Amino acid sequence: TSTMASMRQVPCLPQIPSLLEGKTPYQSSPFFSEQLTAFQVWLALGCDGRQPPEQLPVVLQVLLSQVHRVRALELLGRFLDLGPWAVNEALSVGIFPYVLKLLQSTARELRHLLVFIWAKILAVDSSCQSDLVKDGTHRYFLTVLCDPYMLVEHRTNAAFVLSQIVCSFSQGQEVCLQGHLIATCLEQLLEPHPLLRRWLAICLGQIWRNFEDAKWVGVRDSAHEKLFYLLTDSSPEVRTAAVFALGTFIGVSGERNDHVNNIDNTVASRLLNTVSDGSPLVREELAVALHGFVTQFEMTFMSVAAHMQEDERQKDENVRNLHGISTSFNPVGDWVMVHTDYTASNTSHSDPTSAIQPTELASSPSQKPNVVRATSAGELQAVNETRPVMHSSSATSVPTKNKTSNSVSVGDGFSPVATSPPMQASGSSLGSSNSSPTTYGDFLRRSPNFGFNSVYISTWKTLSVLCLDPCPSVSVPARSIVSHISSRALNVAQPRRCRSSTTGSHSAPSSPTMQRRVVTESVAESSVAPDSVQVAASEPMLHQPNSPKKISLPAKSLTVPYSQQFATKRKIFGRGPSRNAESLAMPSSSSTSSFDDSTAQQQQPQGASFLKTGYCEWSASHFTRRVSKVPEIQDRQSDEYQERQERYIRNSQLRKGAELEQRRAEKCRLDDQVLVHRNPHNPACLRFHPYSSELMVGERSGVSIWDWEQGSKVCTLTVGQSREGRITAMDYVNAHDDTLLLTGSDDGAVRLWRNYTSETREVFTAWKALSDMLPSTKGSGLVLQWEQQSGLLFASGDVKHILVWDSEKEMKVQEIATGADSCVTSLATDEAGRSLLVAGCGDGSVRLFDRRSPSGECVFSSHVMTLKEHKSWIVKVFVQTGRDGKIVSG
Repeated sequence: TSTMASMRQVPCLPQIPSLLEGKTPYQSSPFFSEQLTAFQVWLALGCDGRQPPEQLPVVLQVLLSQVHRVRALELLGRFLDLGPWAVNEALSVGIFPYVLKLLQSTARELRHLLVFIWAKILAVDSSCQSDLVKDGTHRYFLTVLCDPYMLVEHRTNAAFVLSQIVCSFSQGQEVCLQGHLIATCLEQLLEPHPLLRRWLAICLGQIWRNFEDAKWVGVRDSAHEKLFYLLTDSSPEVRTAAVFALGTFIGVSGERNDHVNNIDNTVASRLLNTVSDGSPLVREELAVALHGFVTQFEMTFMSVAAHMQEDERQKDENVRNLHGISTSFNPVGDWVMVHTDYTASNTSHSDPTSAIQPTELASSPSQKPNVVRATSAGELQAVNETRPVMHSSSATSVPTKNKTSNSVSVGDGFSPVATSPPMQASGSSLGSSNSSPTTYGDFLRRSPNFGFNSVYISTWKTLSVLCLDPCPSVSVPARSIVSHISSRALNVAQPRRCRSSTTGSHSAPSSPTMQRRVVTESVAESSVAPDSVQVAASEPMLHQPNSPKKISLPAKSLTVPYSQQFATKRKIFGRGPSRNAESLAMPSSSSTSSFDDSTAQQQQPQGASFLKTGYCEWSASHFTRRVSKVPEIQDRQSDEYQERQERYIRNSQLRKGAELEQRRAEKCRLDDQVLVHRNPHNPACLRFHPYSSELMVGERSGVSIWDWEQGSKVCTLTVGQSREGRITAMDYVNAHDDTLLLTGSDDGAVRLWRNYTSETREVFTAWKALSDMLPSTKGSGLVLQWEQQSGLLFASGDVKHILVWDSEKEMKVQEIATGADSCVTSLATDEAGRSLLVAGCGDGSVRLFDRRSPSGECVFSSHVMTLKEHKSWIVKVFVQTGRDGKIVSG
């Protein structure tokens, strides 16, 4: 410090006599300008991984000088842009009080610099939000966001800073609400810049998260209706942010009324439309948003689950009656639990839980006990426990849904809204606390009836669809929600005597064919754990590029639904999973025989705070990256750029050699066998790599990669278990550069693989290209056609339409009706710019379509002509490149 002071005083002392005489003006010391120049040279010529510059403390001192302040802020911003290590280094030398003091300045030339610097700071250390609120400097960022003359990039930085101020900070939410942050965000919600739209939506979701006053301000300004427009945005990140904002908008913890219920139903019904979105980020955020809606109306969804399970049971019973199977006798391999009526004369059993009997005991017509039957393996039933169904031969009949009576006692929590069925807040119970349901039939009779188009029925079906999502980060939380609600419904509907018993032992038959499923009392009485755990995606690991890879799930909820243990092609009434009942069962809601309002309020999770994604944190990581650095792919000195140039040279040479091979092929005979291999299964499809010696063979649920020049297998990819469908379509994406592997299965799922030939292979995105397909051993399955130039993916198969997906937008952009009564077996596109789409069908017809027809609903105007030259199944169609563009079919 003394050295710096002496350096400043040396040029100043000789000027004192002349200044006193007034002969010459004062000349400033060049020390600070020289230090800034040295700092600038360090930023321009230095390399990554270097030591911090020695001039950094001097730069902070220069911030106090108005002469060098703008230049110092510019250099400081460039330094903070180097990464989180630079931000931590600047904070360690005491940058915080300087930049906090500068927020009181009104100079417009400093606004974009200060907003950029604070965005870098809050992206690394969000604990500074309290200091910004305490000094009232948050108004500075509100001013920048409201200023229409500021560039979009600067307003985006301001929106990010404000979102960090209100993130899980009640004082920040209050002061920003008073500063009209909601109205400011809504005014700019339709800006053309996608990054700004994303952070405006995230900021809205953060400010009214667990803050009722902000939600009511949003209701007054119709915020949810304005956010609906972003659900169809062209950017998948913006759509995800809109789902996040609408998900936090659902639910009011205070007093509920019809108006609040109407708003929640409207938001939930619009969110259901995103279930078929192509982005896993959107669907993952949808599962969390629906969890908040389910939590708000938990008892209502318990009724929905009970009715859906009863419908499934009745369907199974009708099928058995159709085949002449007695409904009172379960097939060998199924499990039953028998509960003897202890109010009758049978008092020989002192312990009610000891009445576990084999199925044969229920076959006697004179002594037919009450049977609790195991759940079926239906697709819509994702339950981890057995579903009790009460059978009786005398007084109690098989319970069915009451479809005519409207005088259902549902308690005070239900309030009718429009034409929707009665709704119930989370703290209400089915009936009064003095008359809790004691049997499964009582529970169904006291439950409300729901229409087919009810938002609750639609939400439950949507969650069932998400349970079968090919992306584990989506299916795992959805299964957790469905299993939790189903287990609570089962727990409420259990008989009182069995639920109140805590002692007793069970003995299973020794014969393995007569094993019975025994639900232990510890499972029935386990409570909901509010803790959260971080769970990574299960195999196969799916990683969205630069996306959050973990989701927070409730503890003890990571179980696979019982119906998912079997194949989806047909129902199997055999043994269940080999795991014990305690590891499979979801935590129940209550261990007592009654379920009243106080019990529901105590055991219900508060909001959706324990189930959330890391989308906001992943989005915030954007501001930790360097914006001034040239990308590696554009840097001529980088290894990535050199590798790409080598691939381009190789591809051009191969294309020239291919032209010569085509000319010789007209006169040559195909006599030489390059590779002969006997596959253990029938290959479903084959695909050659256009620029290498790879041969891709698809079989059942796996893909084999062969090197046909060496005659050896390179690797084998296991797409999934057999229940996830067989491989029916494959293709190479970006075959000219960094190649990706595209696979499609007959359940409609599409998966995109990266590094598929190495040990670090991963599926980084997956979605259902066709949502109305069921796996089958016959039919064409899923048929795909990838168009490299436009980045479009055409999907069809055992359906009567063709869907067009945009890989950049990750959404469906067009739907074309085939007009055929048979399935589509092959697709081909014309990449010469004529917008021609050719589809081969199972009836032997070849249909031509014009893709320039209006997008949106399923249209018939795109059909051009139909060629009927074949009498049998079309195996393949192909459109030749060139001017002629001939169509080849076989």
